[in-house]
Amino acid sequence: MNAAAEEASGYRADELVGKHFAQIGLLDAGSLAKALQEFAFVIAGQTRPPAEYTIIRKDRTAGIFEANSRPILRDGKIAAIHVIFRNVTGRKELEQALTRERDELTRLNKLMLDREGRLLELKQEVNELFLASGRPAKYRV
Repeated sequence: MNAAAEEASGYRADELVGKHFAQIGLLDAGSLAKALQEFAFVIAGQTRPPAEYTIIRKDRTAGIFEANSRPILRDGKIAAIHVIFRNVTGRKELEQALTRERDELTRLNKLMLDREGRLLELKQEVNELFLASGRPAKYRV
């Protein structure tokens, strides 16, 4: 465990190194289940794509981290698992903000299109009334 990991998690290396991740309370419940499943795959020798986990820091705040796990082999057998974590909390927060903004813009666009559609219907109704009264259509639609 390096200094960046200590700073990101709030834990010192001696508090985590050599301990099983399922027993130290570092992962939230959903991430723990996912990590246990991924751990089983890595122990079975499978190479896994990066996975995201919600980690509970020592100060009890949550952060989102991407983990890359690889088995370390010794004499053809798995002796350890090497995990590299990358803090992606900021990126995930930006993605969520962008998603909220996109959803709001989509909602406003729909409102505007609905309004424009209604205006077109009203113009057509006005034209029909004008034509019924013998006058020329008022709007080009």
